[in-house]
Amino acid sequence: GESEQYLELIKLTVLQITLLHSPCCKAPSDHLQRRNNNVVTAMKRKRRKLNARICALQEKNPQSRNIPKLTEEVNLLVYNIQSEITNNLSRREEKAVATIRRNPKYFFSYAKRFQKTKSTIPVLRNASNELTSDPKSKAEILQTQYQKVFSDPAKADISACLQSNGLPQGISTPFIDFSFSKEDIISALQELDTYSACPDDDVPARILTSCKDELAVPLHILWSDSLANGFIPPVLKAQFITPVYKKD
Repeated sequence: GESEQYLELIKLTVLQITLLHSPCCKAPSDHLQRRNNNVVTAMKRKRRKLNARICALQEKNPQSRNIPKLTEEVNLLVYNIQSEITNNLSRREEKAVATIRRNPKYFFSYAKRFQKTKSTIPVLRNASNELTSDPKSKAEILQTQYQKVFSDPAKADISACLQSNGLPQGISTPFIDFSFSKEDIISALQELDTYSACPDDDVPARILTSCKDELAVPLHILWSDSLANGFIPPVLKAQFITPVYKKD
């Protein structure tokens, strides 16, 4: 219908404008991290060579005066290696704190890197009440469990739903006059989490929140027309939920 075509036009326009004005996203440079790792690696390599020289001198000439000097140099290298590793960890933590301030969800991925034990899904009971550890079987059990909380639209009884006590307005007072303004749409877009996953229409939540004032008008037209005609585009009602089993 016209609502679906209008929605598709909004989506394509937003994506084209975003592609035109968004800067190219460059992969984060890990040059500094590689440099720091190279410094530590070089010092460790030098420490191994000095230890080898000390062992050789101890075998050939245990009284050599170079042994104390080389030992002192090795001790200094050990101290520098420890200091460099500590500084690297401090810089990494400072960067993580700055990122967490912008995106609190980053805390979980950062903490997971240093997790000592890996969390796994234990054995589960299947429909026959038997314990199973097969990954595919466990994924099927979890998917069945998730599907239980959703109803099948093809089997829904509309009359029973309208008569349900769960509807505060009841069947005797249906929606007759339901209106909303452009400001209501702006307020709703403002409540979106900018770090939420991108929906099926490929329009990120950050675009919706950043361009809420510009998008409020076409979205108001779209939803006003949908409510006036009693038709909501199926794409706005579709949800894709796929439980993915993570490998051990």
